[in-house]
Amino acid sequence: MSSFLGTVHPFTCILFADIVGFTEVASTKPAVEVVRYLDGLFSKFDLVCLATSVEKIKTIGDCYMCVAMRDDQDEAGAEAMACARVLHVATSMHAIIESQQISGATLCMRAGMHCGSVVSGIIGKTKFCYDLWGDAVNVASRMESTGVPRHTQVSNQVYCLLQDQEEFTPRGKTFIKGKGELETYLHVPEEGNGDFEMTSEGESRGSRSSCTSNFPGGLPAGLTDVMDILRAPKMKLRRTRSRIVNSEGPAGVLPFGHSSSTVGSAVGPFRGIKAGRSGSGDQVRVPGSETLSDL
Repeated sequence: MSSFLGTVHPFTCILFADIVGFTEVASTKPAVEVVRYLDGLFSKFDLVCLATSVEKIKTIGDCYMCVAMRDDQDEAGAEAMACARVLHVATSMHAIIESQQISGATLCMRAGMHCGSVVSGIIGKTKFCYDLWGDAVNVASRMESTGVPRHTQVSNQVYCLLQDQEEFTPRGKTFIKGKGELETYLHVPEEGNGDFEMTSEGESRGSRSSCTSNFPGGLPAGLTDVMDILRAPKMKLRRTRSRIVNSEGPAGVLPFGHSSSTVGSAVGPFRGIKAGRSGSGDQVRVPGSETLSDL
């Protein structure tokens, strides 16, 4: 029987971000051009994650996955801070991709966020790859796939943690495979909320969703260019009227800036883990926040 050594993380905020319509665009471009575009784009995302203390997990084709875990279990607001850091990365992604082109075409992102318990580790005997598994991973993936282009869709759990510091538009009930209908929300970025400021010493500032990161050896190569992109006035995410797609019927139009005090029912505690985005793998019970071995 093979052994697996994994670590249970009681709270993790997960982001999936996908390039809308990329498959169709890529099918008409040379493979070298497609790879060069993805490398340039994802390298900028990597730098934002690095500066915001968010951990990149992997890329899956044109999809980018990253997470933030609770820093200190005893720190008040630690869970909200983790979600805020991930949301800042998502907001930055929307701004960055607008500055990139592939053969003159500008694409956009669709992002989704959820939080909960996950298991991290490495499985298999070859081609080792660190990954995360858990129901929270699956729900985060569904938040992205059922989301709206140029927006970040969040679950009720994320909304409850950030509603006092960020603005969201309620989307109502959204059908999530394996979960049924869940309350979801679209993040409403403030004017210039994608801006990312950092001092020469590496201290980030100027955004409610940013956190302090230090680079003792100086800023990483390329980070200055990313900062310039996010500071540019034309890259600022504006409050516009957003077309909200209702899964039960025709699309409707809701104004950004419309907020709601209604909080949907939270999903119950996650008691099991299963394979992440692919949905494969056996389900096992998580006994608690301890190390798993010999599963």
